[in-house]
Amino acid sequence: MIDSVFFIFNRLVEIVFLIPIIGMLAYFVDGYIKANMLTPSYILVLFIVSTIAIFWAADTLIRLSTTKRSAIFVACIDLCFFGAFVAAVYQLRFIANADCASWNGGSVWISLGPFGSYGQRTNNPLSLNVNKTCAMLKASFAIGIMEAVFFFWTAFIAMWLHRTHREVVVKETTVRRRSHSSRRHGSGSTNMAVTKHLRDPPPLDELAAVIEKALLSNFKTASAAVVECPDLTQPPFNLAASGLSGNPRIADIGGQGHLFPRPILEAKYSLLHLARDMEMSPNAGFVLGAGAAPFQDIGLNAELAPNLCWRANDQTGSFDNPSSMSIHNGSRVIKVNESRESVCEQARTTNCALMVNLYGSDGETGPVLKIKAKTRTGVMNFPDCIRSGLRDVYGDSRPLSLGGVFLLESGKAKFHIMPDFPAEDQLPFRDRTQLEREWLVYHVFEAPVVCLTVMHSADPEGLGLRMEHTHCFEAGDRKGGHYHYDVPGDDEVGYEAYFNVASVVYRIDQPV
Repeated sequence: MIDSVFFIFNRLVEIVFLIPIIGMLAYFVDGYIKANMLTPSYILVLFIVSTIAIFWAADTLIRLSTTKRSAIFVACIDLCFFGAFVAAVYQLRFIANADCASWNGGSVWISLGPFGSYGQRTNNPLSLNVNKTCAMLKASFAIGIMEAVFFFWTAFIAMWLHRTHREVVVKETTVRRRSHSSRRHGSGSTNMAVTKHLRDPPPLDELAAVIEKALLSNFKTASAAVVECPDLTQPPFNLAASGLSGNPRIADIGGQGHLFPRPILEAKYSLLHLARDMEMSPNAGFVLGAGAAPFQDIGLNAELAPNLCWRANDQTGSFDNPSSMSIHNGSRVIKVNESRESVCEQARTTNCALMVNLYGSDGETGPVLKIKAKTRTGVMNFPDCIRSGLRDVYGDSRPLSLGGVFLLESGKAKFHIMPDFPAEDQLPFRDRTQLEREWLVYHVFEAPVVCLTVMHSADPEGLGLRMEHTHCFEAGDRKGGHYHYDVPGDDEVGYEAYFNVASVVYRIDQPV
């Protein structure tokens, strides 16, 4: 914050002092033009540099958010202006020791044109007050030196902005072994780190254009537009809240390090208290996403598709007192039975475990991205194609995080479901190949399937983010699991999605 204040203040100072330079030198330039004479370099260089500089200073001040993202570039340009002002005042150095109370024009009397020798010969009124000419040139010279110093200083401030504009606010949450803890451990207490990372997403219409272009390179037909969110509580989506708007945020909790090489059974969480760690309001909120089911509650390991909405019963709710809130728990637990068949059930608790990726908002309707794609022609699946397109455009310098829901409305796709944990004598997992090819259970399900997703275009802070995590369920409560990709079939695959972009990302309980 303080770096932005310094930058704004110094930019305003630069602009204020550039105005008199431009005004005074414009007076000289106008005189030379009317006399049909060339303006000498000691006036013209400083005039041109000052004119360009004031536009640059105003632009970087007005578009401060862009300035922060491109702070190194801004610093380089400011250093260029520093050099330009040094060169300009060097051209005007002859005026430094002039006595403007009784000036005779000195060595530049001829080149002063209408303000000097030529003006006196032609009775030009501009030459009548030579001391005024001296004073204006001397003032321009002095302010030019000041501007050189100002731009050198703002170059350093811009580099400071580059180092600090992705400020990470770290807070420590003390969590004890109580039912209201975000993470509950077998004994004692622990500190669970929560880090907050600000994002600066572009407007939704800009994102829509980028996403549509990316999808058209991977699907036969695709479209993306900004629309008013439909009521997502209605079929076919059946979400717990009607919309995705209002303080959008994303959290990555735990991680695959809590599963591999062996499950960390102490990693148990409450969705409500994770919402508290995400700085959501207990009065109203909505989370959706993908994670691991609460084995501590259901007696075995499984997949979880979080879909949870709450509203305070009175004016003030409390995450520590769920009875103060009306909770609509539309979350699904997806597990495998003894025959390794998929079973999708309504979640009976608001807990989760091991890892979970959440998109949170107030659950209000508002502008969202509506995305449609049909008939995949490339190698990337639907969410990966979107992520890749965003990364190609915005790179590491502007990471974007999105969440929402998409419907596999035609075709079929491949999913996996985590079975129960292996017996202790079969742990740790031998390697990732054993976990992915021997332990996980795979199914191919036909549409329609509702998919809850969280994705990131980049992870420049090295937070160990899961770049995309999508869990799905069927309205009829049979199909579901972790989405992998659509597969060829008789029906062309089709998707319809509603996404929003987060302004902040939380990293919670990152595995060591």
